[in-house]
Amino acid sequence: MGLFGVMSYIAVQRTTEVGIRIALGAKREDVMRKMLLDGMLPAVFGLVVGLAASLEAGRLMRDLLYEIKPFDPAVFAAVAATLLAVAAFACIVPAWRASRVDPMQALRAE
Repeated sequence: MGLFGVMSYIAVQRTTEVGIRIALGAKREDVMRKMLLDGMLPAVFGLVVGLAASLEAGRLMRDLLYEIKPFDPAVFAAVAATLLAVAAFACIVPAWRASRVDPMQALRAE
């Protein structure tokens, strides 16, 4: 919900920029791709940092775990895929809305 809220806020703040881009000939797919990248880059960075931290925490807690493998690749892959899917879904709706902005309304709002 946090990423969706931030992306929605950013999309509204950048309405004029998106309107100008579309008015100058940018394709709606390009605008959507740009907005998706703006939201997914921090999510991917957070995922990489989180995976590195969890590997280190697993290494530190290895002796405390009883009959549990601290580095199960299936669990790491499932968590990474789930987090990326949720982040992509949270970014798609604001990116789609931003790509559907009417350039004239966006320029009049300024």
